[in-house]
Amino acid sequence: MGVMPENYAFSEPDLAAGLRAAEAANERARLPDPTRQALREARESGNRSYFDPPEFSVLRERFTPPATPDSSFVIECHGQSASGSQYGWVKNRIEWCVNAVAVDIQYDSRGARTGSMIMTYQMIGYGRDDGTRNVALYARPTSVSFSGIYTPATIISMTVDCSLGAAGCSGGGAHRATMAQLLTMVGNTDDWFRWNVSSDEAFSTLADKMSQHWFDQHVVFWDGKSKKLGDFGFRCDSADYFNARPKACVFSAVLPHLQYSILDRDGNDTNQRAVAEHIRQAQDDPNSTVPVKPDGDKDIPGKYTGLLDDRYLTRIVTDTTTGSTYSDNRAEVGRACAKITPPAGMERPECDEYPFASTLQGASSPRWDFSVKYVPGTQNSSAGNLLRRFYDDDRILYQQDPFYVEIRDRDGGPVSGPPSVGTLDEVQGFEGEPIELLASVTGNPSSLQWSIAPEPGSDTDPGTDCQFSKETIAAPTVTCDDNGTFIATVTVDDGVHPAVTGRTRVRVLNRPPSVRFVTPKDWQVFRVGQPIVFDAPITDAANDTHQCQYGWDAGDAWDEPFAAAGRNCGTTRSYEHAGMYSIELVVTDDDGGQGFAKVMIVVYDPEAGSANIDGSTTTPAGSLTSQPAATGQSWLHFTGAYTSATRPSGQNKVWVDGTTFRFEGTGMDWLVVTPDGKVAALGSGTIGGQAGYTWITYGWDACPGDGGCQNIPNDRIRMVVLNSATGATVYDNAPSDGNWDVDSIFPRDMTSGGVQIHR
Repeated sequence: MGVMPENYAFSEPDLAAGLRAAEAANERARLPDPTRQALREARESGNRSYFDPPEFSVLRERFTPPATPDSSFVIECHGQSASGSQYGWVKNRIEWCVNAVAVDIQYDSRGARTGSMIMTYQMIGYGRDDGTRNVALYARPTSVSFSGIYTPATIISMTVDCSLGAAGCSGGGAHRATMAQLLTMVGNTDDWFRWNVSSDEAFSTLADKMSQHWFDQHVVFWDGKSKKLGDFGFRCDSADYFNARPKACVFSAVLPHLQYSILDRDGNDTNQRAVAEHIRQAQDDPNSTVPVKPDGDKDIPGKYTGLLDDRYLTRIVTDTTTGSTYSDNRAEVGRACAKITPPAGMERPECDEYPFASTLQGASSPRWDFSVKYVPGTQNSSAGNLLRRFYDDDRILYQQDPFYVEIRDRDGGPVSGPPSVGTLDEVQGFEGEPIELLASVTGNPSSLQWSIAPEPGSDTDPGTDCQFSKETIAAPTVTCDDNGTFIATVTVDDGVHPAVTGRTRVRVLNRPPSVRFVTPKDWQVFRVGQPIVFDAPITDAANDTHQCQYGWDAGDAWDEPFAAAGRNCGTTRSYEHAGMYSIELVVTDDDGGQGFAKVMIVVYDPEAGSANIDGSTTTPAGSLTSQPAATGQSWLHFTGAYTSATRPSGQNKVWVDGTTFRFEGTGMDWLVVTPDGKVAALGSGTIGGQAGYTWITYGWDACPGDGGCQNIPNDRIRMVVLNSATGATVYDNAPSDGNWDVDSIFPRDMTSGGVQIHR
């Protein structure tokens, strides 16, 4: 028995209860903190490692990780519902895997999608016990899709690094690959990324140089942002009592289980049947066992109940020295066995005890009760051999590795006892988009069913609807048509025991709406007074409502908001004066998310007047793309007037001193003369007689202090020539960062000549 904690005090009549409480506290304290953390992770993930006696264990002599993962384990991992959990699936402490999805969706400032990447991938891990303290990790994509800014040449990274409990942990790093390279890995079972993560025993202060480590895994996207898959635990030790295997690493988010079965796969009695039946009786009906407890119910540990408590068993040194826990256990068992008689006719009877004498919870424990029963000697020996093999093959350390005993009706059959379910505490995503859920289930459930409802007291809007991809699978997605906080509940039932449930909080975030102009189009031309139909559909989650607000020209006051009709901010408007109008639209959903759209239109008035521009201006370096060093004077000759109600005519010529650049307009599409003295026109033309070019000419008429023109000291002009096919700039003497509106540009002062408007 351990030392009694000083904070326990009790009166003499309560001495027995006090001793039990003190021993329970000491028993829990014997487990190192990292081991308790690993147990919590195992409980949350639902991972159990089963040592199945008829099968040759994977933790065999001097196991070394293979060059690439074993294909049968890869297939088995794909079928595991638990393998998508935050701790992965630990099959048998030396084999681990997780199935994952990495998603990156990019949007521009208006909320429009500019590209995406979706990759499903599998990670496989192997421990080892060949004298090297490390684990080997492998990763390979199972599907890859991408679009937009993600191209075949786009590079992403997959990284593995030590995370929690990193002292003495090293290794990992990054593997970089293009999307094209990732595609070639899909389906290629010999092409894997590999990492080794190591443990240095010099950093351990625990028995057997035990160290608990965690590694994390990230996918790093093209912009440096990343998705973290999780923190995964492994444990290394340098124990020297494992048959010449003094150093090893195993995966720790698992609850080790020793199994005994009543029947074998063919329905015949196993060689351990009597022992298995004794353990089942002790676990399920302890009061029917001997020795009889004179007061109260017997409490015998070792069966996993789905709770993270102290009902596990821990291995001890089988030291026969008088006064050792093992010798005390054996002595207590001997006294109990001396009081019972073996059944008549039993072949070579031996007195079997549970919990095992090789555990801290054995017969001498003041915390727990025990059971003894005569069984055939051959069966007792066979069960003892399997226990010793379990200790070795599942790498059970002295007093640092809790384990459980599971009794099955039949080898290869379902695990006895109720099912258990583990879920993620919380997930989040955007409204209208799938959000991944996960239930990791153990036992033999006959049904699994998800449901979802708003969290009590949350601000979820009435009428919000959430749909599962499939309600009866362990890892579905759920899509909600509005933001809010929900509770997703999974119910698991095996038809025998009471159903068990798991819950995950689902935080659905608001995705701002997007809006776009179907009509009018950029640069579309209208006559003054003509009704202009604005068709602006909204894209958003189904349960949102929206307000629309227009600004009818950049810098003007905004109209009052109005409710969208049929998910559209449509309206009709006309303009009474010629101009270039940059119309802005903002749509706001009922949760405050906003989307934006902008369009520039041209409004002409054939009665507004005509214009002449003749003169020159400076030429900044870079204005002429074919000769970027040219800085000679730029000259402009322009005339424009409406000769009919719909089409203007005139001339437009541009040339630059000291260069061969000569542009001549051949047609004019529209002319704008504004009430405040601005001119803009667009047409087609040639360079050196070669067609295929578009020109845009701007002029600001200066008349300080007078109305009907610009209150500036000098007339200003801007001249632009574009390649009509590509839109590439050929010449622009006053670039304006993509602004084309005559009110928003920055034309240059004329050094000679001027702008004349005739009304």
